[in-house]
Amino acid sequence: MPHRPRRALLVVLLVSVLTPTALMASTFLRTDVEGLARTNSTVVVAEVLSTESYWNDNADFILTEVHLQVSEAIKGADRNTEMVVTLPGGTVGDLSTLLIGGAQLQTGASYLLFLSKANLPGARGVKTVRDHAQGVFRIVDSQGQSRAISQANGLHLIADAKGLTQPPGGEVGLELDTLLESLRSMSDDTSTQQEVNR
Repeated sequence: MPHRPRRALLVVLLVSVLTPTALMASTFLRTDVEGLARTNSTVVVAEVLSTESYWNDNADFILTEVHLQVSEAIKGADRNTEMVVTLPGGTVGDLSTLLIGGAQLQTGASYLLFLSKANLPGARGVKTVRDHAQGVFRIVDSQGQSRAISQANGLHLIADAKGLTQPPGGEVGLELDTLLESLRSMSDDTSTQQEVNR
């Protein structure tokens, strides 16, 4: 019990170190789908099977391990496989850490995810959502059509080079099949370019 206030304080301070801009003004530079696809090593559609939050090895930050079932693999993964993603933050007992603008994944939901390896507090080289909420698109059914809606809706995004501030698709999202076709085309173009440069 005497360690709880100290541990809770450390969690708040580490979140401040990780996301100073987010905590000051909740602002992120807008990233389009092409930028997300180009700068991340893995792009998948996956369902969340389970989540488990835990203290890192130093017992000074909470991480959440997310188990995914991949249904569509666009880049850097295989279809119909399981994958583990680690997110900063979570809840252990009565203590929680939350990154403002951070990725949130719920058990049973399906998402289009843009993933890369990165270092988190006490976890080096783990697969994570480096672009936070902008790297997560929730898959929803709307009038018989699957759509991908950015989790960054509601965040204040700094305008990109085109002057756009709304996440791709806005509140109504993007038609999933069209988006996946576009992402596959981008991935194929990248692979072709790499072959040419060899």
